[in-house]
Amino acid sequence: MIMESENIKKLESLVPKLSDMVLNVCDRNHHVEYNVENGFCIGFPLLNNDKIAIQRAFISKGTYFGEHKHEDSVEIFVIFKGKFKLLAGDNEEILEIGDCARVEKNTLHDGYAIENTEMICITVPSEEGYPNV
Repeated sequence: MIMESENIKKLESLVPKLSDMVLNVCDRNHHVEYNVENGFCIGFPLLNNDKIAIQRAFISKGTYFGEHKHEDSVEIFVIFKGKFKLLAGDNEEILEIGDCARVEKNTLHDGYAIENTEMICITVPSEEGYPNV
């Protein structure tokens, strides 16, 4: 049993954090470009302090946002345009306009933009939140 636990910890250490997925931080235009597959994701920080990080994200249709986790933060998504498939742990959810979803701390999650999608993303607390520009 101890051996299995150690192997799980080793595997978990290989899972990227959101900060590992940042492609570019642009101070001039105050946005973050994420390293995603088959499209683009740009985030604009709305609020970023030690308690909460809020970002408005634009994700193009067909974009796959790779599997990652936030070890010490809860993440919340609110969709206000488009359609987005969220996979968190063993749950799969299709989010549409007006829907919101919560991903618990240390939960592997990824997503796919079924349509061009705009959302508000929130992490609490923000220590592992979105890059501050």
